[in-house]
Amino acid sequence: MIGRGIKIALALVTTLSGAQAQPGTYQGFSVYYPAGLFERVAANRHMAPASCMAATSRLPLGRWIDVLGQRTGVRRRCRVLDICQPSDCPALRRRRIVVELDELSSLAVCGHLNEPARKCPVTVYEVQP
Repeated sequence: MIGRGIKIALALVTTLSGAQAQPGTYQGFSVYYPAGLFERVAANRHMAPASCMAATSRLPLGRWIDVLGQRTGVRRRCRVLDICQPSDCPALRRRRIVVELDELSSLAVCGHLNEPARKCPVTVYEVQP
């Protein structure tokens, strides 16, 4: 049996570490792929492009997610068309990047393209199949 103090400490560490707020919800930052790159990725994977395309290391290809820009309030439903390379995943985690978007979706969700990732805080919600 875990004591009450330990439970509170664990909850605080989880909150401060940026862990997900609820199952299927992730908070962190977003960056973007240059224009046209997601279309090439979709073609290589024999997947249809979507109006919002995303890459994440948390979900399998083809899944849908909702991405909410915390600064803009803009929400987009995006299809996961790419995942990070194993060699890239640790750097993305260190920078707390939870999603990479196509350029137009990133502009809508973040409100800019020329700022560092920390200027685009997002919440990602898994869409249940």
